[in-house]
Amino acid sequence: MGDNKKKWIATAAHALIKRNGKYLILKRSVNEDYMPGVWDIPGGVINFRESILKALYREIREECGLKVKQKKLLFIYGNRPKQLKNNHHFQIIFLCDYISGKVLLSRDHCDYRWISLSAMGDYNTISFLKAFFMDFKKNKSGLAN
Repeated sequence: MGDNKKKWIATAAHALIKRNGKYLILKRSVNEDYMPGVWDIPGGVINFRESILKALYREIREECGLKVKQKKLLFIYGNRPKQLKNNHHFQIIFLCDYISGKVLLSRDHCDYRWISLSAMGDYNTISFLKAFFMDFKKNKSGLAN
């Protein structure tokens, strides 16, 4: 018969934060249940009745403490993670300009780097970030401004 486990759809907002031509990446803590030790960008699940942009700014504040300005939508990615068979995830990446603040990591992350986009391929990144980077290399779109 069918799978009786609850099925879940999650949508997450993420920020590709640009400062002086470099982009912020965060390393997920080794204590994280999902994708420990993998490089990611600030962001997370949008709560029920929360707008996408409110979620974006909340997640940035929680995960790295920076003040940013959202510029534009860059990429939308959908997947069904192997580790979470009954889940379907959508990741929305926004380009954001750094405004102010010092990176203050949450317990979800253990390291951070400001890197060039061309260096992103040198890091073990989360799947939606790999897909974004492959699309960027192929199309060179979205980051000119």
